[in-house]
Amino acid sequence: MTLINKYISFGTANIRIVEAILILNMWFKSMYYMRLVTEIAPLVESIFVIMNDMLYFLLIFMIGICAFSEAFFIIGKNQVMV
Repeated sequence: MTLINKYISFGTANIRIVEAILILNMWFKSMYYMRLVTEIAPLVESIFVIMNDMLYFLLIFMIGICAFSEAFFIIGKNQVMV
């Protein structure tokens, strides 16, 4: 991080966000390598399948949230301010 911070000035909060993303990436990469161990390979595979299914659910969920928020925004604009 010091090389990046030397050439590009980040704030401390932004550096922490980048570090958190890199740590998550490191853990997911280590889970990928744990698939080589035959005893825990099915567990890791099931975690990856669940995460893959969650992506589709979250996409549909966010579309629904946006639709409801837009509908309530339109309904709210019709209210008379007293």
